[in-house]
Amino acid sequence: MSTHEPGQPLPPYVTRETGRQRATRIPLDYFKRPDALTRWKGWLSLLALLVAGGWAVSGLVRSDQGRLSYSRGPVAAAHAASDSDCSACHVDFSPMSRQNFLAATFGRGQEAHKLAADARCESCHAGPAHHEDQKAESTPSCGGCHRDHRGRDASLVRLPDSDCVQCHGNLKDHMSDPGKARFENSVRAFAGAGADHPEFRVLREKTPDPGVIKFNHKLHLTAGQTLVAGAAGGKTLADLPESQRERYRRPGQQDKDRVQLDCASCHRLDSGDVPGGQVAGIPAAALSPRSGGGYMQPITYEVHCQACHPLQFDRYVAPHRVQPAELREYVRGIYAAQYLRENPGLLDRPVPTRPLPGKAPDPEQQKAGQLIDQKVSVALKTLFTGKTTCGECHSFEGDPAAPRRVVTAPAKGGPEWFRGQGLTPAVWYVHGKFDHSAHRAVDCRACHQQADTSVSAGDVMLPGIDNCRTCHAPTHAEGGRQVGGVRHDCTECHNYHLGDHPLRGLGSSARAPEKRMDIQQLLRGARD
Repeated sequence: MSTHEPGQPLPPYVTRETGRQRATRIPLDYFKRPDALTRWKGWLSLLALLVAGGWAVSGLVRSDQGRLSYSRGPVAAAHAASDSDCSACHVDFSPMSRQNFLAATFGRGQEAHKLAADARCESCHAGPAHHEDQKAESTPSCGGCHRDHRGRDASLVRLPDSDCVQCHGNLKDHMSDPGKARFENSVRAFAGAGADHPEFRVLREKTPDPGVIKFNHKLHLTAGQTLVAGAAGGKTLADLPESQRERYRRPGQQDKDRVQLDCASCHRLDSGDVPGGQVAGIPAAALSPRSGGGYMQPITYEVHCQACHPLQFDRYVAPHRVQPAELREYVRGIYAAQYLRENPGLLDRPVPTRPLPGKAPDPEQQKAGQLIDQKVSVALKTLFTGKTTCGECHSFEGDPAAPRRVVTAPAKGGPEWFRGQGLTPAVWYVHGKFDHSAHRAVDCRACHQQADTSVSAGDVMLPGIDNCRTCHAPTHAEGGRQVGGVRHDCTECHNYHLGDHPLRGLGSSARAPEKRMDIQQLLRGARD
């Protein structure tokens, strides 16, 4: 209904033109005589079609056949060689991830837990599954976690926590044996709101130190180590062999100054050089520099202890890493050679081909044996019970003071030492990676707080989860101060592959592909 009242002027937007007048003004065949605007629109549409067609055709003559033009983005640096070859990773009509809605359609005929594209990944990457007892259908496809095409600098292994929580939020539903104790806890977050990560298992289960070496941290961190030196002034640098002094010399110290050890005197990162070079008789793994810098080199007698604890008897030095029976033979050989040097005439005496009946033993030989046995007895007593020799660190089988956690087979002819090497773990948190070099600015005692007071090697001086959460947590106030702010996602401390063998590094043979490739096969993703 019109709201215009009679006698009032029409609004400016209302025209008095009739339909007949409009038909007269607009020719009915206007489309046969296009104006300039219409002609421009036509030419621009044709040009856009030609450009689009030319762009598509140009890919056929380019070296990459236009694949980079259609790619959703550059691949990571590790896959850069395959950036222009989609088929190195992708399989036609097969999704990269089982979470893809197309997987149910195009993944038919394949195993429920396997995608065709996974075979392309595994031609180069032979990493095992996360755990041996996880359900096969719970194992994600390669592309389901390692998402590429996010740029050269993007990480393929820095995954969001949501990927981990898919299983770790309810582990029992994803394990072939839900009753296993190590999977008793489901974890959704390490720190912050909803944090439910349990205390580290070593501390939660109060795992004892399996080592059997006697050691006193408090004593060794005391200036001069007075009890070791047995003198009021304590041990000075001058008391050490000249070849070892620089290792223990602190800035500004003179030879007359007391020895002052700190944590770094013994605990060296595995990327550092070993002072004195390679030492004969020590496994190469204990001494060779490694590039990681994450963990500490093992403690070895020749590198860390020999300067203050020489295995000296008389004017000789006994070898390390030998059992008492072998040590007795070594010492006896030393004194036998010494006796022969002092009595060269014994070598010129004829030896009877057979003992004569009723003939008494040669008194000279009997005397030599007695003298050698006496010296051997004194030497072994020094080595076994001396303050700086074997008994200072090792215990005998059957010794009431010896640890009871380890049992070794006794040597023939006498007791055996409890062996120290290989018993104390080189890495305690075997399911969580740690990098000491990333924490090198932090004082050792900030995490290992018992070092100054510990008098027993059985003390497990490991930091607990609350110590880690001081930094690895969302930024928050604690005691009036801002703390946290450091990454605390799952992949900061945990690997996925090799979950049951986390200490195997990238160079492990377990990760090597089954078939080695030449360069051209590598560039093609070994698909043919």
